[in-house]
Amino acid sequence: METTALSTTQEALLQAKDIIAQNIASNEKAKEVAKILLAKIENTPISDTPEVRFLDEECKTFLGKISKTISAMTDRRKPITQAFDQIRKHFTELENELKTGEEIQAIQNFRNAFARHIAEIAAKEEESRRIKAATEQERIEMRAYFKQAFTNDLVNTLSLAYDSLEEIFNSITLQNCELKKDELKNFSSEYKPATFSYPYRNYITKEEEIAIYEEIASSKSAKNELEYNEKITEKIRYYLDRVDSKKQELLEIAQANAAEKERLAKEAEERAKREAEEKRQELLNFTQKQQTSIEAEKTEASLNTLFDQNYSAPAANVKKTLSIEVSNPAGYGQIFMFWFGREGKNLPNEKIEKKSIAQMKKFCEDIANKDGEIITSNFITYKEVVTAK
Repeated sequence: METTALSTTQEALLQAKDIIAQNIASNEKAKEVAKILLAKIENTPISDTPEVRFLDEECKTFLGKISKTISAMTDRRKPITQAFDQIRKHFTELENELKTGEEIQAIQNFRNAFARHIAEIAAKEEESRRIKAATEQERIEMRAYFKQAFTNDLVNTLSLAYDSLEEIFNSITLQNCELKKDELKNFSSEYKPATFSYPYRNYITKEEEIAIYEEIASSKSAKNELEYNEKITEKIRYYLDRVDSKKQELLEIAQANAAEKERLAKEAEERAKREAEEKRQELLNFTQKQQTSIEAEKTEASLNTLFDQNYSAPAANVKKTLSIEVSNPAGYGQIFMFWFGREGKNLPNEKIEKKSIAQMKKFCEDIANKDGEIITSNFITYKEVVTAK
């Protein structure tokens, strides 16, 4: 505070006691006159008479004097209140120099810049770990996909072969019995794997996808071939062992009367249904067993990936907040609607009238930082602000 201003302030403060006393006297005198007028008003009914007109003129004169008294009181106290304002301004200026002064702000800016740098490094490391984990998970999913594809192919191929063998066996007649027997003996037990389509990938390369397929194919193809050969050989043997009984059954049917033929045909039909169900159950059990094994391997690999991710980077000593940026005046209307729907509608009119757009904007930012609820708009953008704690 400059010397001249300080001297003026000191003089005003020295007069404060006398001025306060004068204003108190003026206030009390005005109240005394007001009481006298109020007593007259209470005892005077309103009507258009000379007495009421005279009282109205007295009130008019009194209110005029009140205005002049207020002006006089204001003029007397102005140097004092201005002095207090000057003192308050001086104190706040000193405080603001420490809050927003260039030197202080430069130091804070350095801390904020360093905090943003640390936060960016942490975010990059986190993103790198996420991509690494997602890539490894995609490898796991890819292996499981191809294993399941080979399993499905084996089951489908077995099902078709079983149907063919069953069809050959069921087509045996007394006339073609030996021909069908030879057909069963010569049935191929060679497994021919199908060609699989490649699933969609996000992270691994095409070359790695092919490598995974070849890795799975090298083991699953051999296993499928062995499994197919064993099951088909066993199934061929099963039907060959039944050829003679099938021929005998056909002879019995041929020699039987109508009722007996019907009974034998019904038994054959029921037997065929049982065998079809057994075949279906066999393939279902095989499929479920393979799926359980694939899922177990997949779960174990995924858990290992999760354990590998169980790393926590040192927390940066930063504060992250969301700040609203408005690109179009229409955005302020949306800010008002957001604020009014959550706070404004519950406030009395006088408080709503005192609210500024800046206060409403601050309310919306606080909601975003506290609850994560934001305004969805083409005119409003939430910008992350990183500062040092």
